Amino acid sequence: MNLQFTNEDLSNFRNARIGTYYIIPLRTTQGELANFNLNTCAEVLLRGGWSPYPWEYDDLYEHINSIFSYIPKPGHSTASNATSAIGINFQMPVETAINHACGGWNIGEDQEYYVLTDDSRSKREENLQFRFRCMQMVIMHTGIGFLIVGIESRSPLTSDLLLRAGYNQNSSQLGFVGMQGKSLGFVDLIKSLLTGTDMTDYAGCLEKNQPESILRDTTTYSVAVFPKPFYQNTSEKMKTGIQQLCLNLRHARSFGTDNHEDVDEEAFFNFAALNNVSEQKFIRWGIYTLFERAVQIIFQNSETPIDPINLYGKNREDNYLPFLLIALYERYSYLFFSEMLRYEEKVTKRSGDWMEEQMLRLKAFGVILPGDMTPYHNENIFLEEQRQIYDIDQSIQLINDKLGIIKHIQADKIEQRRQLVEKLLAAFGIVSILCDSLGLLDMLLTDTVSPHIYWLTFGSELIFIVAAALISFILYKRR
Repeated sequence: MNLQFTNEDLSNFRNARIGTYYIIPLRTTQGELANFNLNTCAEVLLRGGWSPYPWEYDDLYEHINSIFSYIPKPGHSTASNATSAIGINFQMPVETAINHACGGWNIGEDQEYYVLTDDSRSKREENLQFRFRCMQMVIMHTGIGFLIVGIESRSPLTSDLLLRAGYNQNSSQLGFVGMQGKSLGFVDLIKSLLTGTDMTDYAGCLEKNQPESILRDTTTYSVAVFPKPFYQNTSEKMKTGIQQLCLNLRHARSFGTDNHEDVDEEAFFNFAALNNVSEQKFIRWGIYTLFERAVQIIFQNSETPIDPINLYGKNREDNYLPFLLIALYERYSYLFFSEMLRYEEKVTKRSGDWMEEQMLRLKAFGVILPGDMTPYHNENIFLEEQRQIYDIDQSIQLINDKLGIIKHIQADKIEQRRQLVEKLLAAFGIVSILCDSLGLLDMLLTDTVSPHIYWLTFGSELIFIVAAALISFILYKRR
């Protein structure tokens, strides 16, 4: 692939608006899983300054909106009245989140930032500056969730500089435009957003006191919006150009750079076109996906600019974030259940019942086939590709095996408890017989002149009772 763009094309590319969502997988810190429910999560988030944000997309089937639109009622301790709801959505104003992380610097909502690196001067360039656009949290009924941080910039390099893609440790520092000498660690911002939410990063880096690795499992989704298409038809030349621009965005290179050697064999490309003369709209787009990243290219000809960060907008244009979130929800829920089952001591009767219920809810309401989500073919194809990337179908099949494992563990524990009860009854039966015998002996000796025999009898009874109690305790600990 080697398409030469004109100087006019390259000039238009420099005017692109680029939005990037950082999707950070989370997990509950609730020690006893049986106590985890969406209502409790909602109450915690409300106390922490988050507010409910309903899931409303006008181009998705209504039942898809409903399963993400559950807003828990204050004071309700369970989520039983929302069986089909699989998640809750909350947001925090960007201004509130930044000021909280900075300790109250009075940062405005429209504050711009840049990434401080070893060559900090070059990162102050205007085209590398960015703005935070959204901070969202989605928590699922399975005990996993996602923190979503959205930024908007003018350069494909910005999001990579922030994420430090390819590294397990993150040391990105945010500089404040117009506020000399002030900086904030990107990881510190993430930590601040998670503080007090009863959620932590999925890998547990915060709990291990390794916050520099908190962004290790982040999935990114980037959308680049160009002011007008460079070639107004659906020919192979147009598709080749879109593919090249997708690769530019994927590899954080300037738009128009030749990437003919960078095509990933495991990647998927989608193309589509939309022409609407009545609304003065002309959109051409392509989306490129692989395991840890999705990127999308959109062209427009309209008086109303398309917003690259449009998380819950009713007119999303071609925003694929909900499809990506559903695929990640299915993937991480399966991983979470698998991990819990590796540690037998964590599968108590209550937590085993909870996991079984959530697995059944996942199968009943959370597994969404592409054709059941939207009437639009290309969106269905994207979700189908995500399910292939993450082996969702195979994982769901394995859930049946894990349900069987839970039942086996529970049955084994029930049998152990039954045997313990039998041992306790036998032990107390022996004690009862001994006490009756000693009581009879005590009665026969009550008329003796010497009190020593009486106290000897009483002491023997006490020793036998204490010994029986110790035996019972030891048997209980060996369960």
